[in-house]
Amino acid sequence: MANGIAKPILQGLDAVAGAAYPGTKLRAHGLAGMVITNTQPGDIQYNSAPGHKQQVDIKYKQPFTSAQTETSLACDDVLIPAYNEATVAVNNVRRLSFHIEDEVIAAYTADTSAAAQFPGSVPSSSATAEVIGTIYHAAEGLLRAINLDLWSLVTFGTNVVTASNSATTINFSSDTSVQKFDQGFPRLLSDYQKNGLTDRAQVVGEGNFLNVAMAQAMRGGVDQFGYDYRMALGMVDFWRDQDVLTGLGNANHIAVFEPGSIKFVEYNRYTGSKAGTFGADQFFQISLPMVDPMTNVATMVKFDVQTRYNPCTTTMTNSYTNGSITVEKGWQVILSKTFGLFQIPSDAFRHEDPRRSVNGALRYNVTVNCDTCA
Repeated sequence: MANGIAKPILQGLDAVAGAAYPGTKLRAHGLAGMVITNTQPGDIQYNSAPGHKQQVDIKYKQPFTSAQTETSLACDDVLIPAYNEATVAVNNVRRLSFHIEDEVIAAYTADTSAAAQFPGSVPSSSATAEVIGTIYHAAEGLLRAINLDLWSLVTFGTNVVTASNSATTINFSSDTSVQKFDQGFPRLLSDYQKNGLTDRAQVVGEGNFLNVAMAQAMRGGVDQFGYDYRMALGMVDFWRDQDVLTGLGNANHIAVFEPGSIKFVEYNRYTGSKAGTFGADQFFQISLPMVDPMTNVATMVKFDVQTRYNPCTTTMTNSYTNGSITVEKGWQVILSKTFGLFQIPSDAFRHEDPRRSVNGALRYNVTVNCDTCA
């Protein structure tokens, strides 16, 4: 007490705010959320069961074309089908390390020093509750960094409608009495069909398209032109991405992907024979829920974890400032992810095929101009 006044009761914001607590929101950051969610664990096997790393090549054949057919029956000419191969690259690493001193934990409430299990860790590993809680805060920053890296790995194929891989401008008219058939959702969905793409279009972006999606979702029915854009929105999956300005160079650009044409590839380092306790360090994996804020659907994401208990005062590099920092004895946790991106190869179709260079990834510039305004 001070001057007879009781000290405040200390409560954690996580307990007060619940699901709204910023520290443990592991968000599906648009592109990362889309590719991770649309990649099944067995799609590309980069790890063997004992934890070994194995190079993966993808084999594929080009479809035959009409130019290779003949107009008469004969037995003396043939075509020889051949496989092409593409190598899966997993060259990107994101890592985040933090250290929590014993004396810092000692200054907190008693529950922070209690032993706790890392969430879903394989093999089972433990540390203090404070260390475990900080993992969530670290994973959010790591996933955001992964999302930025993934944008730099995306290759956009040719759009057969424009014969270009650059951004095509489509206008979602703000005048509900004029809805052109060659703009807005009709253009987006018809381009998707004309490129031979299948299943539900995966739209990643923000900017004008997010505004369109939010406005259309609130409409009670058809507009003056007779369109019900809620039906159009129901034909695509939209992944909001706050990094689209960095990733695509324009806040109003969107990327449209065919499911299956783009895959998240991960190398899980601390599995099999490489998982366990070695010396003073623990090596293992944890699975944390990544939640899509548009749908509140969670997908589990694996992270590699190395924990080390430093029993003595240690000098380390401050990764934020690049300077030296001295830490007292306590826990160091290194959270990391090794990953890559695989897309349909650019030569999946023959050179005379109208779909040559189509890889299931299209790019658009979204405008919301009024067609009848002066």
